[in-house]
Amino acid sequence: MPPVIHRTYQSPLLAPGPVYLDSSILVAFTTTHDRYYPRAVQFVGDHQVARVELQISVLGLDEALWRLARGMVARSRNIPIRQLDLGKLVKRGPSVLAPHLPQLRQAVTFMQTWATLVAPSSSPSQFVDSWLDRLSDIGGLHDAQHLALAEHTGARSFATTDRDYQQLTTLPFALMVYRL
Repeated sequence: MPPVIHRTYQSPLLAPGPVYLDSSILVAFTTTHDRYYPRAVQFVGDHQVARVELQISVLGLDEALWRLARGMVARSRNIPIRQLDLGKLVKRGPSVLAPHLPQLRQAVTFMQTWATLVAPSSSPSQFVDSWLDRLSDIGGLHDAQHLALAEHTGARSFATTDRDYQQLTTLPFALMVYRL
């Protein structure tokens, strides 16, 4: 199995494309007060100028939109984000998200202007097998799904702000992990 190569992103270093973007990059890029915002903007900008394909998945969009919505609802209610259980609020009344839907739609449209929305080019069984195999490589269910998506969308690089991916040493496919 090929070793996973880990790099810390430094401009003007470019990741080999296509580059799968973890939801942490999507959130950082769209949230000016995120501590990784400047690095995410630099990363996306450098790769756009060089015409390196950036990939986002429905899973990545889902996670990013949930985090963005959580921040919007917390700010609108003037409460700290850590005290907000958005899941409970939405279960009680999904209309809590209604005022924020235009901004969430705008975020999706914006992300799709600089990244390609991708789906796995495998059978559902192959994708599920890959996901289950990744569960032993990394602790998070969604992290394992992101790796399976990266594998089955042909990504050569994976960009994230998440430290969890640092524990990866080998995968059945060649991958470079860039941490912002």
